[in-house]
Amino acid sequence: MFLLSGFMSFLRKVLEAAFSESEPSKQEQLLALEQDNCSLATLVLKMRSLGHWRLAVQQAHFRGQLSRAEKAQLLKELDHRVTQEALHRQQLDLMKIASMEKLLEDVEQQEQHLQLLTEEAKRASKLGQLQQKKIQGELRQVTPVRGSKSGCTSHSCFIFPLSFPCLSCIHSGVPHLCHSQKQQENGNIYTWVIVQAACDER
Repeated sequence: MFLLSGFMSFLRKVLEAAFSESEPSKQEQLLALEQDNCSLATLVLKMRSLGHWRLAVQQAHFRGQLSRAEKAQLLKELDHRVTQEALHRQQLDLMKIASMEKLLEDVEQQEQHLQLLTEEAKRASKLGQLQQKKIQGELRQVTPVRGSKSGCTSHSCFIFPLSFPCLSCIHSGVPHLCHSQKQQENGNIYTWVIVQAACDER
């Protein structure tokens, strides 16, 4: 019993000694683990901060690229709009020029037509004056003849061309047609009418 109790006490002492020797090593391991955890947490924070910084840099870069692309697109659209407006103005100018040319051409044609009408009116006026002079000359050549010379038997007659326009101006009365006759002169045939006055020659 004494040996057993002694052995038990010896074993207790050995175990206590072993326990007391192993306890500091575990604490050291825990401390080391805590330090490693802190280092890892710090590293993670640094990595997160670095990630955020890189993300911010990339976003700023993308924004810059997008801004440049938008500016380029806006400049392209502005250039296209300016080009289209220039073409539209050019088309309007061409249409105005064509309209003015057409208007000038119409005015010129109207002036030519008016000139032709004026010339025709002048020719017609001259022709009328010539015909009037001719009629007046023929009137001066009209001579009264007795019926025996003109083919009439008892009336005073006047010889006129067939184209004479107004027989009523010969005498105050209404003349009466006696007969007509044709006369050939210089290859041309003239028709004359012999008109009887409404009253005898005084």
